[in-house]
Amino acid sequence: MAISPHIGAADSSSTLSTSADRDPPVYRRVSSWIQIRYVLIALGFLGLLCVYVMRVSLNVAIVSMVNHTAIHDAATTSDCHAPYGHTGLIIIRALQGICEGVTYPAFEVQLARWIPKNQRSTAVSYVHAGGFVGVVVGMLSAGELAGSSFLGGWPSVFYVSSVVSVLWCFVWLVLITDTPQQHPSISLDELEFITNDLGARTPDAGQMATPWRQILCSLPVWSVHIAFFGTLYLQYVLIIELPTYLGTVLHFDIRSNGLFSSLPYVGAIIAGCVAGHIGDGIVASGWLSRTATRKLVNGVAAVVPSVILFLVVRIAGCDGQLSLILFVIAGAVRGMSEAGVGPLPIDMAPEFAGTVFGISVTIGALSGVLVPYITGIFINGDNSTVSWSYSFYVAGAVGLVSALIFQVFGTAEVQPWGAARDEKNRPSTKQQTQEDVMRETAKI
Repeated sequence: MAISPHIGAADSSSTLSTSADRDPPVYRRVSSWIQIRYVLIALGFLGLLCVYVMRVSLNVAIVSMVNHTAIHDAATTSDCHAPYGHTGLIIIRALQGICEGVTYPAFEVQLARWIPKNQRSTAVSYVHAGGFVGVVVGMLSAGELAGSSFLGGWPSVFYVSSVVSVLWCFVWLVLITDTPQQHPSISLDELEFITNDLGARTPDAGQMATPWRQILCSLPVWSVHIAFFGTLYLQYVLIIELPTYLGTVLHFDIRSNGLFSSLPYVGAIIAGCVAGHIGDGIVASGWLSRTATRKLVNGVAAVVPSVILFLVVRIAGCDGQLSLILFVIAGAVRGMSEAGVGPLPIDMAPEFAGTVFGISVTIGALSGVLVPYITGIFINGDNSTVSWSYSFYVAGAVGLVSALIFQVFGTAEVQPWGAARDEKNRPSTKQQTQEDVMRETAKI
């Protein structure tokens, strides 16, 4: 299976020498124009695209789902047309969230195993951009499908996204392996490039105990968790509440709502990828340290959208065009956080990037619960701009406080408990591969 169950470690093979005994013979090409790590990034991008299409589709489709004219059974006597009622819907959505929750930590582990240090910001930005594209595709496709007659209208939203996601799983399982050493098609040049940067030894997850006490008591790690929470809170305001705000306050129709709600994420895709390239360039050039670069990028990504949310109602009021422009700017700049806080678990704890990232995502996911709850408290049936402004004030405050905490306590330096053990006498990748081939030949 491509994603190891030991997501807390950076590799599943103890050494290059022993990996050859378990894996197929490594008769590899010296070089290739197909870089397997780029295939990994592309599939990671598509994977998060599928996750977010499934995640956000309901936010648009719900408009048609609660519309009585969308119910084709005129004889219904239940207040819920779903076959298993509200309870069944809640259980299914909860299971969906639980299953999707492991994707980010799993991708983080794969990036820690495959991506050289000076390419991390770019790689993380591109993979995480799949989530933004998923929001765009999900909102656009949900609006179109829900407004059509294809497969009954709004049910087609869920059928289409499910089929595409299952197809992605098959492709991932066929093309991706846990580590570069296990991949049968990677070239010698790429394998040596990766291992020379990350170290010729990749630690065995089964033999390395997760340092839970150090992880849970680390102030820099907690600053990362808080930064994740703040940026995800801002993101969920745009994902969950923006379609409702555009529909009930600014009175956009269902198809326009899906289109305009996706625009902040078009900007986020561009801003996130550009910020990733710039961040890696700054670190490689030595202009700023990796820590200073991460803080700079994440600070901009949190402060600018927070200020916009503070001011959007006061400046724009019921002006739909101006409000939309401000929301697009906020969403675009927030996307830069993928190049700021996104690579930090790999930077700080490459051995346990999945564990650290998993905790961060879990804490950040709480914002997805709090956003609709807090918004509901302020709105409470009153869809006025004043009521909505209170929800935006809370989001802005969360973004600013989380950014401040990370600026004070955050770091991108490798933590002592997160570093790999050094093996100085390990042979080079090409030398090791030649020995593996000779070993396999001797067996024959």
